[in-house]
Amino acid sequence: METFEPTQLKRLRLQQGLTITALAERLGTSTTQVHRLENGLRRLTVTMLFEFCEALNSSPADLFEFSGSVPVTGIVDDAYEVLPLTPSSPKQVVSPRLVQDMQNVAALGWEPKNQLMPMHGHYMFYYAHDDGVPEHAWGNRCLLLLQDGRQRIGWPIQDGASTHIDNHEGRTEFNVELIWASPILAVVPPFLMNRLKSLNDLKKYNSGS
Repeated sequence: METFEPTQLKRLRLQQGLTITALAERLGTSTTQVHRLENGLRRLTVTMLFEFCEALNSSPADLFEFSGSVPVTGIVDDAYEVLPLTPSSPKQVVSPRLVQDMQNVAALGWEPKNQLMPMHGHYMFYYAHDDGVPEHAWGNRCLLLLQDGRQRIGWPIQDGASTHIDNHEGRTEFNVELIWASPILAVVPPFLMNRLKSLNDLKKYNSGS
């Protein structure tokens, strides 16, 4: 599966008519670091994303293609448990193009009520596959399906014949029976979701649909 394409960074830079050297000066970093970011050799953090976009006078939404709507399959609470949708929960949301095969991408909506309220309105995107627990899921943040039917967000860890789940707060659930896992492709904040929706609406308007 292909994730966010780092060459979008280079595309924006070239549209601005900037050299790597000029962009590096704006960012206060080296040309080597810009080269590594544009070629996917260095992980692009949220902080770096905003700094990159500020240097290019662009929006983070400009870095993503959007591909229409994907289904929302559940909501995430303060305990990182995935719960059924409520009557007021959106059933579909616009998604950036995160993988080549977008037909199997789905979303989870954050609807916490307590300490995680800043995450309210964010959406997590994942790939609905049939591969059980793929190798690349271990150690990465995933949507998890346990043997008892629970779904939750966590980091699966393989310890010999045992499986444990770490969560965001550093607590570990030991000796779980994990039957399915899918790494989270992206977490998109509300302002960017609104921007993607606006772009999608504009595309529909221009196409007359």
